[in-house]
Amino acid sequence: MTEKQKQHVGREFTESSLRRLLADELYIGEVAYRSQSYRGEHQRIIKAGVWKRVQHVLRASDAERPQTKPNDQGAPLRGLLHCGRCGKPMSHTSTQIRARRYRYYVCRTRGCGGQSVAAAAFEASVMEQLERTSPRSRGSVVQPGRLIERVTYDRSNEQVSIRLRAGKEQRHAS
Repeated sequence: MTEKQKQHVGREFTESSLRRLLADELYIGEVAYRSQSYRGEHQRIIKAGVWKRVQHVLRASDAERPQTKPNDQGAPLRGLLHCGRCGKPMSHTSTQIRARRYRYYVCRTRGCGGQSVAAAAFEASVMEQLERTSPRSRGSVVQPGRLIERVTYDRSNEQVSIRLRAGKEQRHAS
């Protein structure tokens, strides 16, 4: 309740909101800035050892989770595309202006800078590169567990790296 008696109702935790909360360095008295951690001016509220154990559990949980969820958003690189700056997976998102929908992949890692890329053109570029080197059909190319293991995009130099399941790696500028 605010001073003016306005009530703000919270939302239930989701898996992603809880993970963000548990990974926040603020709780151990640190602040993230440009991919670096610095001692903050505020007091920690969780012991550093406890926070590190939680991070270990989260990383172990991430390793056991499947790389992708069912793709109901038309994002074939979801779970495969990673940020070239921080190495974390990039999220698929979209916005709608009037009747037109614009899709993007964006890095949401704190301190990374919000690197993003337009989804349709990027997906087409990756598919084109794969079709040049792969005899497989287009529909099977980006399904998890098939050909692609990981795609990495670095906006600073427009470099795209595609790691295939067979261990081959391809690089090209997008």
